[in-house]
Amino acid sequence: MEILRLSSSELEQYMKCLKTVFQDARLLDANCTDYRMVNKEGKLGEHMYNCFKIWNRNSRCENCISRKVLQEKTIAHKFELLDDEIYIVFAKYIEVDGEGRVLEMLCHVTNDMIKNGDVDFPIREAIKHTNREIYEDVQLKIYNRRYYEEQTLTLDDITAAAFIDIDYFKAINDQYGHSVGDEVLLKVANSLKSQVRENDIVIRYGGDEFVILFHKIPAEVLKNRLLVIKNNIKKLKIDEHPEIEFSISIGGCSFSEFSHKIVDLADSQMYLVKHNPDEVAVVHIG
Repeated sequence: MEILRLSSSELEQYMKCLKTVFQDARLLDANCTDYRMVNKEGKLGEHMYNCFKIWNRNSRCENCISRKVLQEKTIAHKFELLDDEIYIVFAKYIEVDGEGRVLEMLCHVTNDMIKNGDVDFPIREAIKHTNREIYEDVQLKIYNRRYYEEQTLTLDDITAAAFIDIDYFKAINDQYGHSVGDEVLLKVANSLKSQVRENDIVIRYGGDEFVILFHKIPAEVLKNRLLVIKNNIKKLKIDEHPEIEFSISIGGCSFSEFSHKIVDLADSQMYLVKHNPDEVAVVHIG
């Protein structure tokens, strides 16, 4: 893709032109967390706004394309909903005075645009499902490995990660069958979700392995938080097989800057206490 390079003065005129084509055009900052728009006077507004507020959200979109566009210096598009109205969002990497930025352009999709003859397709529901399910584990209804690979590097304020493995899971599958194993997985996933905050993220990393990403949790709090999670998992039961004992191994890592290596470190910590019913291992980096 050929990169569009503009000066600040050229940018304002360019965005005014975009406003004649799109419902809105906005310039996102270098972190893709805030934006500026062209105002009614045709000037680029001075005030910055949280990018997700335009969708009436309190946190970033699950399917954030702008961060990916900024990292890969490319273009992308997606569908979004606002009060049941459909929009196509186009994101394009540009450089303004030599600094990388993202332009987002919003196009309102009218009913006439989504009709095929006399049939109005249920596209609104399809958009809801697509944006959610692209990153959802079908079985456990938590984030999947694809979300981890594609979105976690663009998240803000992650200060800790935990790597979790269900103890003796293969033995449970072998003795009781996969349907009981699936119930164990679901109970563990639901317990993990119930024990974290709204902004924390629970991910099925693979098989019987999970990752939790914590937002702004102090390093000294992390170990106690993981111990509480571990002890609450012990209390889980399956009505038909009360003899099954739930147990997980947990390793944690706190840090100042997130990378995928952080999860590898948490995984290494987990193996230090593998099958230890009373311990978790935590390391701090940087």
